[in-house]
Amino acid sequence: MAQWVKHGGMYERAFTETTDEWANHYDIIPDVTRVRKPKDKAPVESLVEQVYRYVYARIRNKVFYSLDELNSDVFSLMDEYNSRPMQVKSVSRDELFFRDEYPLMHELPDRPYSFRYRKEVMLPSDYHVVVSKEQHKYSAPYQYVSKSVTVLWDMDTVEIYSGLERIAIHKRSFIRFGRTTEDGHMPPNHQAYKKSRELSADDYLKRALMIGSEAKWAVGHLVSSAILPQYAYRNCQSFFRFADKYGAARVEQACLLIHEQTEAFSFQLLKSMVEKNMDKAALAGANEIISTTPCNTAVRGAASYSQINQ
Repeated sequence: MAQWVKHGGMYERAFTETTDEWANHYDIIPDVTRVRKPKDKAPVESLVEQVYRYVYARIRNKVFYSLDELNSDVFSLMDEYNSRPMQVKSVSRDELFFRDEYPLMHELPDRPYSFRYRKEVMLPSDYHVVVSKEQHKYSAPYQYVSKSVTVLWDMDTVEIYSGLERIAIHKRSFIRFGRTTEDGHMPPNHQAYKKSRELSADDYLKRALMIGSEAKWAVGHLVSSAILPQYAYRNCQSFFRFADKYGAARVEQACLLIHEQTEAFSFQLLKSMVEKNMDKAALAGANEIISTTPCNTAVRGAASYSQINQ
């Protein structure tokens, strides 16, 4: 059938990928008949005609009132036909089958073959492929971005291949415009971002305590003062990035100085203090933190504008 065979040439034929999968599932080897050569099909057509004549000749005058009744009679006649000795070989078809073919047969698979849809796509930059009419997205390893991959799916699973290597397998989901992502398929920066979004307020406070008690006070103020939790967590992430940049010791000292002056805390105040090295000045011996104008000898005061008496 044209649905099973690729038309590559007159004398060379190849089966479709679906046919190969079906054959592998049942552990059989299909073969191709020659086109325009009736002798390849003659034995099959002859056997069909013989069976038809044998069965139809015996039921043509009978009346059946259900399909099950008709099938029962046909199966009975088929068993009778196969048990009859053949004219040339003097053995029945059943004897030939159980002597030559039956010992070579395998058990059927636990589940019947399921047709799988197939498509080849270029893996986009978001390392997800879109499957079926529900437009659900499934992830593949980010290392294969911009490479050609083959997607196979049925009612149960979705598989993604690069060449002959299966690089991803997912359980089929029918959520429209949904997304199924494995953490192992994500690049490192995406994994870090996902992990940061999964942290709770307690996680941020525990991390701040590793810097110091004053850092924990500052982070606790950030968590409690935000209107929405998302804003608080974003501020906490900025706090820890700032600590990684300038060092935990400086951030802890700056938080201590702020706490000594006020019970209010803001990340901008901490950032300003550290960037202006006010925490270092306090460690060097400053007793208090006062915002003053830097000394500049070029600045002219009020006396410069007063009238000088000659």
